[in-house]
Amino acid sequence: MKTSGFTQDISKAEVLPHFPVTVPQVWKNGIIVRMPNHLGDAVMALPALMQLKKIVPQNCGLFVITPLYMRELYEALPDYVDGIITLSKMHSFWSKEELKQVHQLRCGAAVLFNHSPRDVMALRLAGIPKIYGAAARGRSILLTRALRFGKRVPGDPSGSHQTSRYLAIAEALGAPPWDGTLPDFKVPVKPHELDYDISPFCSHSQLLLLCAGAAYGAAKRWPQENFHAVADFWIRHGGIVAVLGSKGEYDIGQAVVDGLPENKCFNLCGKTGMFALIHLFRSACCTVGNDSGLMHLGAILATRGIVPFGPTDFTDTGPVTPYWRIISDRVACAPCLKHSCPLQNRICMQGLTASRMIRELYAMVREFHLPFRKEKKKY
Repeated sequence: MKTSGFTQDISKAEVLPHFPVTVPQVWKNGIIVRMPNHLGDAVMALPALMQLKKIVPQNCGLFVITPLYMRELYEALPDYVDGIITLSKMHSFWSKEELKQVHQLRCGAAVLFNHSPRDVMALRLAGIPKIYGAAARGRSILLTRALRFGKRVPGDPSGSHQTSRYLAIAEALGAPPWDGTLPDFKVPVKPHELDYDISPFCSHSQLLLLCAGAAYGAAKRWPQENFHAVADFWIRHGGIVAVLGSKGEYDIGQAVVDGLPENKCFNLCGKTGMFALIHLFRSACCTVGNDSGLMHLGAILATRGIVPFGPTDFTDTGPVTPYWRIISDRVACAPCLKHSCPLQNRICMQGLTASRMIRELYAMVREFHLPFRKEKKKY
């Protein structure tokens, strides 16, 4: 079933399930939160982190534990995060130094926004007396309180969004319901002060961002040739294009920009840290991106965007805010949640054509009066 672009507002959805409230009685120096390892999951947990901050006593702090590569995300959130402990390895037991750092904070409680039994054991060794999180992977016996979530049916719109499940954990500790207010990011450096100067992109009035990669797998990546067609359309109407992604996605970005003017279309994959990404999203007219961590970052920054959904579930991991439009055909086999297509034809992506995306993009240009002008093709 083909549909036009649509949005969903997570802040207006009911948080399910509701748990009885148990407010931590002993805070000591505060509360420490083990944030998810991946950017998309971490961004979806930010509303819950904001709400937890509201219940921390004034003389206490809220601290986060995160992989090293995510440090800048929390450094840009000084109103909510009072300290950051970084883990050098995401999928290994914490080092003695990392355990020591957590112990020295003397927090009275910890919250886990992941499902790792290893991290519960590490928090116990670090001397955290009260630990809260979802019941998962046999770790309930180690938790002070294990919150049990029912099994989610993929594609069921009555099921809770991932952000809502994080919020349910926060509310179980006494945090107030989220009203949709977004975090206030404060980047400590200006675009021209970064190692890679992005000020020319940030100062352009007609910047389009493309996020052509997706760490989850090839199945949910919109075809590179479609991104190329969107970039061509945007450039022909007076704009410039920057392709964002990780260092490992450089070849994907290069496939998008090949054949387009070098002074109009740029492959920035692997060249931008978190501070640069925040500046770029805030400066862009619009973004077209896959269901990915970058999409979630752009959405929570209240920037405009469009995202194609194929095998993944927009009711579960769609944009956190209604600023991004979703296009999806909702074919019978989707969402299958597979990393590669079992049918080898990616039927869920076939109808999401470049021309359809361009129509959505043009509709967004008109609706929000974005800078846009037509030029003759010169290449």
